Amino acid sequence: MNSALVYIVVRSLKNRILDMLRTPSKLVTIIVLIAMIVFLGILPMLTGVARQGGVADARWFKGIVFALVTLFFGMSVQNGLTRGNSIFGMNDVNLLFVSPLRTQAILVYGVSNMLKTALVASLFILFQGSSIGNFGLGFDAVLSLLLGFVVAMVLMSVLTLFIYTLTNGRPRRKLAVKIIAPLIFAPVAICFAIMCVETGDAWASLLRIFEHPVFSWTPVSGWAAEAVFGLAMGQGLMGALWMVLTLAVAAAILVYFSRSNPDYYEDVLVATETLFEKQRAISEGQVNQEALSDRRVRVGRTGLGGVGASALFYKHLRESFRANVLGLWGLSSIIIVGAGIVLCAVSRDIATYALALPMVLMWMQMFLIGTGRGMKEIYSHYIYMIPERSFGKIFWSNLEIVFKTLIESAVLFGVGGILVGAPALLILFCILAYAIYSMLLISVNYVSMRWTGMQINTGLLVFLYMIMVVVAIAPGLVVAVIVGTLIDGIAGMIVGFALLTAWQFIASCICFYLARGVLDKNDMPQVNIMS
Repeated sequence: MNSALVYIVVRSLKNRILDMLRTPSKLVTIIVLIAMIVFLGILPMLTGVARQGGVADARWFKGIVFALVTLFFGMSVQNGLTRGNSIFGMNDVNLLFVSPLRTQAILVYGVSNMLKTALVASLFILFQGSSIGNFGLGFDAVLSLLLGFVVAMVLMSVLTLFIYTLTNGRPRRKLAVKIIAPLIFAPVAICFAIMCVETGDAWASLLRIFEHPVFSWTPVSGWAAEAVFGLAMGQGLMGALWMVLTLAVAAAILVYFSRSNPDYYEDVLVATETLFEKQRAISEGQVNQEALSDRRVRVGRTGLGGVGASALFYKHLRESFRANVLGLWGLSSIIIVGAGIVLCAVSRDIATYALALPMVLMWMQMFLIGTGRGMKEIYSHYIYMIPERSFGKIFWSNLEIVFKTLIESAVLFGVGGILVGAPALLILFCILAYAIYSMLLISVNYVSMRWTGMQINTGLLVFLYMIMVVVAIAPGLVVAVIVGTLIDGIAGMIVGFALLTAWQFIASCICFYLARGVLDKNDMPQVNIMS
C-alpha cells in the first residue's frame, strides 16, 4: 500500500516539471534563479572573491546560527500553543486520510513534503556567500548552513505539531510549555550576565559565551549551531555528531506519533483547514491580515477623516491603531528597532552604525515593504473606484507605510547614533536615507506592476522586482561609495549618505513617473497561491 504514496510523490514531481516546461514564464524564472545562485552565490565563494575581506571573528557565525534557530524555536512554540501547524494539504485530507493506508506511512509522507518545502526555502542561503565569506569561511560553510536550515525547518514543523497535540484543550499543559520553553535558554543568559559582570565588556563576553559548554548544550539551538559551525570549520566528525543529536529530537517525536498516538488526524485537521481557508480568501482578494485573523480586534475610536483618496490614509491609520497597541508600531517594528539599538549599544562602533546596520535594514525592507497596507489596496476594488488621478491614490494609500518607516528610522538611528557618538548630520542623513528608501521601493513596485500588466506571477515578479531595485539604487550607491571613500573619516560617511539620499529621491520620482496611470490602465491583480 505504501507504493501509492511513492506514486503520488513521483507523479507530483513529474507534473511540476512538465508544467514548468510548458509555461515559459516559470521556465525563465528557474533559469534566472539558477543563474543568480551560480554567479552571485557559488562562484564568488569558489573563486575566493568573497573571502578577501574575511576579518570578522568566525565565532559570530556560530552566534548567528544560534539566534536563527532560536527564532524558529520561538515561532514553533507559539504556533504549537495557538493554532498548530500542518504538514499536509487539503488534498491529503480529502484523499489520504480516508484511504486504507497506515497512519505512520502518511506521517512520513507529510514530513517528506515538509522537507521539500524546506529545501526550496533554503535556496536564499546560497546568496549569502559574500556575507559568510566575511567570517573567513568558504563554500562548505554555505552548504553546512543550508543543511542546518533544512534540518531546523523540518524539526520545528514536527515540534509545532507535537506541542499542539499535547496541549490542545489542556490549559495546564500550555502553561507548562510557556514556562519550560524560556527556561531552556536561562543557563546561557545567566552565564552571559556573570561574564559581563566579571569583565565589564559585553562585546567580549558575548564572544566568550559562544565557546562555553552551556551554549553548546542548549537544546536544539546550541546543538544546531555547533553542528553547522563544526561542519563549516572542517570538523566533520564533531559537526556530524551534533547534527545527529539534533535529528534525534525529530526522530523521537516521529516515534512518539508512531507508537502512542497514531490517530493524529484530528490534531492536524483544524490547522490544515484554517490554512486552506486563508489561502482561498487571499486568492479571492482578501489580503487584510486583521480580517483573516481570528484574534479579537480592539474597536477603540471610530470614524474616518479625509476626502477622496486621502480617506485611504486615515483608514490605514485607524486599522493600524486597532491592530496594534502602539498604533503604527507592530511586533516587527519593535523587534527591528530593538535589535538595532542593542547592536549599537553593544558595538559602540560608528562603522557598524552607519554601514552594516543600514545595509541589513535596507535588505529587509525590500521584502517588508510589500506587507504595507497601501500595497494591499491594489487587490481590492475600492481604490479603483475613487474618481481621482492614479498618482494621488498611490500617494495617499502608501503614506501610512512611509510615515511608519520614518518614525522607525528616527527612533532607531536617533537613539543608536547617540549611543555610538555619531554627529548630528550623520544621524539626520541616516534617517532620511532609510525613510526615502521606502519611497523608492514603493515606486519600483508600481513600475514592475505597470510593466507586467499587474498580473502577479509567483516568482517571476519577485525576481523582476529585485533586479529593478538593484538597478534603481546602483548609480547613487556607487557614487556615494566612491565619494565617501575619497573623503576620509566621518565626513565621508556624511557626504556619502547625503548623495545616496538625493539619488533615492530622484530615482523615486523617475519611477513614479514611469508608473503613471498604473491604476487606470491595468486590471486588478490576482494572487494565485492555491495550486
